[in-house]
Formats: sequence, structure tokens, C-alpha cells
Amino acid sequence: MFLEDVSLVVYSHLEKLRASFDSIPLELRVEAIKTYEAREIEIDSKLYIESVWIDQVGTDQILIVQIQKIGFTANCCFCLGSKFLRNDNVEHLSNEQLWDLGIP
Repeated sequence: MFLEDVSLVVYSHLEKLRASFDSIPLELRVEAIKTYEAREIEIDSKLYIESVWIDQVGTDQILIVQIQKIGFTANCCFCLGSKFLRNDNVEHLSNEQLWDLGIP
């Protein structure tokens, strides 16, 4: 499997994980994120660590969902984010947008 194919599968998994938090009512979302524990997962017979946390950038709270390859010598991680907006909506952020904010 090519790196592009791996990326597509991993990002698809991240999109589903992010959507699961976006679907939680706002008043319960932060607590659900705080209690989410990093876990080892398998995608296409490869092991990864999946983690979720909230980061503060200025006045914005951002949900980060990340998958990091286990045992990879270079920093190989994939991230997506959701910025919580004041009107109770969310703005989805790509891996590149998170990099621009200094995340991770």
C-alpha cells in the first residue's frame, strides 16, 4: 500500500473520530474529550496511537484528534481539528491548518 493510500485510510478514521465528538452536545463535549484516553489502534494491520485533546490558541478552543504511527523513527502523525465557535458551531481544521497554529 502506498503512503497516499495509508494517509487516506488514516484521515478517514480521523474524520469519523472527530465527527463523533462534534455530534456530542456542546455542554457534554469538553468533558467527553477530557476523559478520552489515548489508545492503541490497528489500521490496515499497522499499529497507531490515537489521542484526543483540547488545545487553547488565543481565545479559541480547538479539539485535536491525532493518530501517530507506533515505532516509526520520524515523527509520523496525522491530525485533524475542530475549532469551537461562539455560536455553538464548529470549524473543521486540516492537518496543515493545525501546523500553521503550531499544533502539534
